[in-house]
Amino acid sequence: MFDKFKGFDYLTFKVDSQYLEFRIFCQGKFGILTRFLSYTFHFFNSFKLFAFDFKKCNVAFFYSTENQKKSLEQVRREYRRRHGMNDGFSFSLKNKISTDFSVPEVYSYLLSLPFLPILIIESLFSMILKKQYRRYAHGIDRYILSSGQFIMYYIYLLLIKPKIIVVSNDHNSEIRVLLDVARKHGIKLVYIQHATPNSNLPPLEQFDISLLDGEASLDIYHSIGPTSKIVKLVGISKLDAVKRKIDTYSKGEMISLALNASFNMDNVKKLIKYINGLGFCVHVRLHPGQIKRKAFFERELADYRVTYSDPMSDDLFSFILGSRLIIAGNSNIILEAALLNVPTFYTMLDETEFDYYGFVKSNITIDITNSFEKLSKFLIDNNSEKISHDKLKYFDNSVGEVYFGYTNVLVCDYIDKICECR
Repeated sequence: MFDKFKGFDYLTFKVDSQYLEFRIFCQGKFGILTRFLSYTFHFFNSFKLFAFDFKKCNVAFFYSTENQKKSLEQVRREYRRRHGMNDGFSFSLKNKISTDFSVPEVYSYLLSLPFLPILIIESLFSMILKKQYRRYAHGIDRYILSSGQFIMYYIYLLLIKPKIIVVSNDHNSEIRVLLDVARKHGIKLVYIQHATPNSNLPPLEQFDISLLDGEASLDIYHSIGPTSKIVKLVGISKLDAVKRKIDTYSKGEMISLALNASFNMDNVKKLIKYINGLGFCVHVRLHPGQIKRKAFFERELADYRVTYSDPMSDDLFSFILGSRLIIAGNSNIILEAALLNVPTFYTMLDETEFDYYGFVKSNITIDITNSFEKLSKFLIDNNSEKISHDKLKYFDNSVGEVYFGYTNVLVCDYIDKICECR
């Protein structure tokens, strides 16, 4: 039982210690007391929603984050266009996300309470005797909550009776609980990729069909372990609407810097100072996890010419298309910008692995980690080499295909085929 509950929080309890330290670095260092306070706070906060609302449907889309919602919404809209408004409902596992229906978190918390004493004892045993304090200090609250989620999701799926569940995440703890319960109900599972994967993610064998962006993703998942019964390369569906309109957008003017969850402020300052010295202001887009630290950025960069993009309110694709160029570290925004014909430059802004996603190696971005000369040349000459279709197609299989900009249509074709097999 203990190992099963830990397995739901895959990126805390199942990855190696090196990757766990990277996550702790990105998300902040927490202690056991902090995690219990978080559990308590969200427990009382969950009482805001008691309504047990649902509706039966054949195909259900489940989200636990806004990014997952954005990744699936265009597919869901296409599915509902085909099958009407009484199918393809969206369900939120986190009540702060706006969807057709919410799975009330309060019941998951209440159902987890009977497991609390035994899970705390097991945690103390593992922390003291197995020296696993860092793992529990990072995820003990999710470990405890997964027990209640398992029961709650089991009941909820009995009520809505979907034939197929569609998700865009395979490692968030609440999603993994949902997938485990769905398999016990015999529900078909569809995975639609939401971002460039890395080798620390779980294998895809739990899904009936995986719809991946391109060969790059498939290569990574093959290196991880067994894949799902069916794997199809379809391209990046969340970019469909922008891809179809790309020729209508005027060229952006901003010199943009997109930060990921980890960064070294000295490296950030060095880069911005250099660009300011060339006579340009820098438009900084914070990572969603950094928005609470905006005051820190404003204080640290008070002497520099910068403006800010708020990831919580400013549309990502408007940010990309409004940019003359984008500079980033290990961030998926490099791929998205390249696909939208916006030049990108890669630089190490932290102490993490160089070229984590392989974008430099695949020649879809320009590395300026050791020298800003190529950046200044671009800013002065304003020309860059166009990235070949083959290089982009490795990451987005829709490039050069008739369904470029219509990946959501192709995805729904596959979902319909799975429905017919049911």
